[in-house]
Amino acid sequence: MSVTFQTQTVDAVWGCAYQQVVDSPGLPNVKLCFVEVTNLPAFAAVITRGVLDKSWITSLDPIVQKAYDRTVTQTANKLVSIFQATSATGTLGADFGELMVSMGSAYALEKIFSHLRIPIAELWKPKLSQNEGFDFHTTCPANMVNFGEAKYSSNTNSYTLAISQAEDFIDDEKHFRDAVHLMHLVDGNCVTNLDNQQFGIVAAFSIQGKNPDKIFANAAKSAATLAAKNKVTNIYLVGVR
Repeated sequence: MSVTFQTQTVDAVWGCAYQQVVDSPGLPNVKLCFVEVTNLPAFAAVITRGVLDKSWITSLDPIVQKAYDRTVTQTANKLVSIFQATSATGTLGADFGELMVSMGSAYALEKIFSHLRIPIAELWKPKLSQNEGFDFHTTCPANMVNFGEAKYSSNTNSYTLAISQAEDFIDDEKHFRDAVHLMHLVDGNCVTNLDNQQFGIVAAFSIQGKNPDKIFANAAKSAATLAAKNKVTNIYLVGVR
């Protein structure tokens, strides 16, 4: 299997560049894209503004607003402290690394595949353990929710962990557990499709190697194995470097 990188788009405001990756032979239900963070402080500044923006809450029912408001405020303050530390030092720690993979992947899916980003799950779904569930979510033009699992490593390529963790979460029906929140956050057609077992997953992973083409080719082979099991409608692979 080989991959081809499409034209790169540079976004100076976000401090990153993104591009679609095409595999050959094509896997119809597997889609790939690549994100490179080129300006860490700029990226941290943008996602800081994102988590502090609570405007999405105002569109919810009043009682739902009350349910989320305190959780969002507390979590946003915690995340901002992580982002500020990264901006101040220009160094990438593990906590910021996973958030970078999550939020950078959602951004790339928005730009390349016209997805809608949902506020990062940690804002509205407090984590009581390390395996509480999916890290981030998007919806796509086909009115499906895509459940994202992000893995960051400073010294290895983490696509295997991201794919296997996502599959484990599907087996444990953690996508359905998210539905109690998603029904307030996404279009009703997306919830209906989820109820009918139509949804996607996003395996987002950090890339450390100098040859992302080989990494994507291997990741696509792993995704093809999952796609053959017919557990999900679409699989998105997003590598972040």
